[in-house]
Amino acid sequence: MTRLTEQWQDYHAAFQARDLSGSDRVYAWADGAHSKVRPGQAYSCVPVVMGVHMDGTKELVALTQRLRESTES
Repeated sequence: MTRLTEQWQDYHAAFQARDLSGSDRVYAWADGAHSKVRPGQAYSCVPVVMGVHMDGTKELVALTQRLRESTES
């Protein structure tokens, strides 16, 4: 499990740092998925940004984890 987590963290860091300047996205939207894993703990939020290209294909643009969906996050 530790090895898989480290691999995912490396993949996520590369995904977040990739260059998006050459893309032809014509539409984008943001949303957040919420989960409460354990009673008594703060809600976790995963903000997601999706984009749509001119040909209609969708692309995951950004994904991260925050404690809640807010302006700061």
